[in-house]
Amino acid sequence: MDTMRFRSYLWTIVKLLPLGVMLPLVILGASIGPEEAASNLAKWARWLGFTNLPEWINQKAADNNIIIAAALLALVYLIVVFVVPRITTIFMRRGVSSLILTIFFFIGGITWYYIGNISVDRHISATQRAEIRDALLPHATEFSIPIMVSSADAPEPNGYAIEIMMALSNAGLPVASTSPNFMSPMPMRALTPRIRGVFFQVKTRDHPPEQVVMLREALARAQMSSRLALNTSLGDDSYILTIGLR
Repeated sequence: MDTMRFRSYLWTIVKLLPLGVMLPLVILGASIGPEEAASNLAKWARWLGFTNLPEWINQKAADNNIIIAAALLALVYLIVVFVVPRITTIFMRRGVSSLILTIFFFIGGITWYYIGNISVDRHISATQRAEIRDALLPHATEFSIPIMVSSADAPEPNGYAIEIMMALSNAGLPVASTSPNFMSPMPMRALTPRIRGVFFQVKTRDHPPEQVVMLREALARAQMSSRLALNTSLGDDSYILTIGLR
């Protein structure tokens, strides 16, 4: 084997290293966790010290979507590293390389848009339900008034709100429902995309009701982020648990 051919093989191996290392690591990390087989990439991130993770990565379905996104990125990488240089070399001689590059970047833009807009429905896992129950069950008698729950008027936040209501009910807390037969949150029209995530409507952020503090601590224990939102029409001790868009 001559030197030029050896260098060519070596350079090919070097270019394949990012693909051969990162893609298997992502798939492995999405399959098993640092503590148990049910763990996911979110647990790896927290194990590595990352905090304030986006809500979508905490959902179990995020593992499969991240694997798909990693596979798409791997495909783009292969095209950029191996296909584009060859096509560019061939078509540069014919003066149409700019057209090929335009088509490539158009396809790449569509792929990037898909990756950035992965839709993952939110759900509460059995572990999260257990964490909420353990945190709130000792304080169940402190919730004398049923918890008002509202959700954006859309299937995904409505379903997530129902799961939260059931988790709170399983912890012994009284939960208000718009239906006498099953858990049903109050509908709220999300007129703006800013109405997202889980939040508590309160009269003042500085002194929220004690029940809100306990609920937020329980949700945080279950790795579910929440925030406070002002609603000056509420009373000092009133609050509404609200589930916005994903």
